[in-house]
Amino acid sequence: MWDAVVKRLQVSKVLCAKETLGDLLYAQNNDFLRNTVHRHEPPVCGRPLEILVDNGEVVVVDKPPSLPVHPCGRFRHNTVIFILGKERGLCGLHTVHRLDRLTSGVLLFARTLDVSKRLDQLVRDRQVEKEYVCRVVGEFPEGELVCEEPILVVSFKVGVCRVDPKGKPCRTAFQRLSWNGRSSVVLCKPLTGRTHQIRVHLQFLGYPILNDPIYGSSAWGPTRAKGGLLGMSDEQLLQALVEEHRSKESLHLLDLPDNGPVQEGGPDFEYCTRMPDWAKEDWEED
Repeated sequence: MWDAVVKRLQVSKVLCAKETLGDLLYAQNNDFLRNTVHRHEPPVCGRPLEILVDNGEVVVVDKPPSLPVHPCGRFRHNTVIFILGKERGLCGLHTVHRLDRLTSGVLLFARTLDVSKRLDQLVRDRQVEKEYVCRVVGEFPEGELVCEEPILVVSFKVGVCRVDPKGKPCRTAFQRLSWNGRSSVVLCKPLTGRTHQIRVHLQFLGYPILNDPIYGSSAWGPTRAKGGLLGMSDEQLLQALVEEHRSKESLHLLDLPDNGPVQEGGPDFEYCTRMPDWAKEDWEED
């Protein structure tokens, strides 16, 4: 680590009291050190953020896919919070809930701390309902299907979960909206709020989300863990996922999740986004 520090000193990347430091570092008490880093952020979807509601209490936006909510990892400028502040002048917003980076749909912010606390309480009291839509592999069964399998986090770092008896209790209701002969559009209602809950339950049922970089991966084996059958250790699974995405040069996809939501509602409010093109009944795969 020290070699990296010395290298940055040699190329004049570290400043102390507005003067470039040389090979030797002599720092005094209360000196302020600044390290300049040139960083390229990964590309994101070019679709602009659409503000659905701004009524003085809440700001509701339609988040495009590929955009994280907060600065994280390699993302800073290409985040919802940063764009709202820089391009719309909306600063000091309080996040009521989050959507994963690859997820599109309704995103709710509170303007004040009091509104944030009120909405947080509604969420804790399960007074806020969320609905998601996704397109899954295969012909999803007709009628309502409820999955109550517990979910265990395999790795927080990679962002992987699976069904396991030792996991936390979960409940998700599903209903097929359409079927085009190869894939189905499914309405999903998470009744608990576990990480990757919709994606994990759909994988367990044998209908993973199309193009899901984690739960649709061949790293899970030929059945893709349908019915909870894995046949390998968690360490082997993580290694297989990383190797698969490294070979495809797509390691950046391992920090993602669920498709939706298109609707969010509570006791006295409801916010919706337009149904995405891929979820319409006349959509056809290439």
